[in-house]
Amino acid sequence: PIGANSCRVVKDGKFIPTDNLICSKKGLDFERIDPLKVLKYYGYGYTVILQGIAPANRALLDLIRNVEVHFHCLSALHAYLTPAHGKGFSPHKDDHDVIVFQIHGSKEWKVYENDESVSDGFPNSDKNRCRIYTLNPGDFFFLPKEYPHSAEAKNSSSLHLTISLETPTY
Repeated sequence: PIGANSCRVVKDGKFIPTDNLICSKKGLDFERIDPLKVLKYYGYGYTVILQGIAPANRALLDLIRNVEVHFHCLSALHAYLTPAHGKGFSPHKDDHDVIVFQIHGSKEWKVYENDESVSDGFPNSDKNRCRIYTLNPGDFFFLPKEYPHSAEAKNSSSLHLTISLETPTY
């Protein structure tokens, strides 16, 4: 079962409250996500995010541990499942570096210039140039922190994994 804190559902930056996603069965020892409720929102064009999934699989957990040792940072692995032509977020900035791995389908990433003209992570498309990258299964790329970006699934559903690289600040 998926715990209530491990799953988020979002479309254009608007999250569905977790209370709308949990099972209503009494007697459960913890709140868990109802997959049918998540599937309903996915059908409405929402992106499904599974957070911190590495502990569920030995190979993924080993990958995360190796990333942490190699890059001297904390890291986490998240999965993003987006329906065809769906977009989970408007342009935004992350406060950590990210490695993106495209698993299924294609996703178009727009990465904007990182300069003072970008306010609150939301670039004005008329004023800011961006680079467009289309990721297909097997592709990956590195996205530095603080770079405004957005991603949109192409003609089919899209699944990508991200590894967040959270370097400590002293």
